[in-house]
Amino acid sequence: MIIEKNINVFLDTIETINNKLIDKASYDLMTGVFNRHTGIEKLELMIQKSKFKNEPLTGCFIDVDGLKFVNDNFSHNDGDELIKKIASILKSFSREEDLLFRLGGDEFFMAFLGVNHSDAENIFLRINIYLSEYNKTSEKPYDLRISYGINSYDHNKNIDEFIDSADTKMYKQKSEKKILQI
Repeated sequence: MIIEKNINVFLDTIETINNKLIDKASYDLMTGVFNRHTGIEKLELMIQKSKFKNEPLTGCFIDVDGLKFVNDNFSHNDGDELIKKIASILKSFSREEDLLFRLGGDEFFMAFLGVNHSDAENIFLRINIYLSEYNKTSEKPYDLRISYGINSYDHNKNIDEFIDSADTKMYKQKSEKKILQI
């Protein structure tokens, strides 16, 4: 009886440790969203689901604007807080079935199954409105801003081409913003 009880406690401990390892391997420790590796795996599954269900899949490459400025003029802790806050905001605008993951640094990717390009644009319009309102009341000496590029998945392309196309669109938007600031 005692051995059986000890074995059960031991098995419960192993299960708890295993679950913690899975979380550490799947999530970005700083932001709490999926990490790149897990995000790519889940995006591949969304692509398969999109093909099978013949539903649109829309992706968005997101870059945090002004991170270098914040790091250089305030602190890297402020830069980390900026990244965390943007991740939290993006998460708040996503549905349970949507995918959000951190590609690395200040770059994120969101994917929306069953959402067309126009509807994804509307989501990011609402995010930008939210950021604008947030910035008006924030006590931070800098604004929270993002650049993004939205791309509809083309079933003739691979996952890298899907992400790269959204990345290219994001850089185009970022460049246009810089031209407007000059």
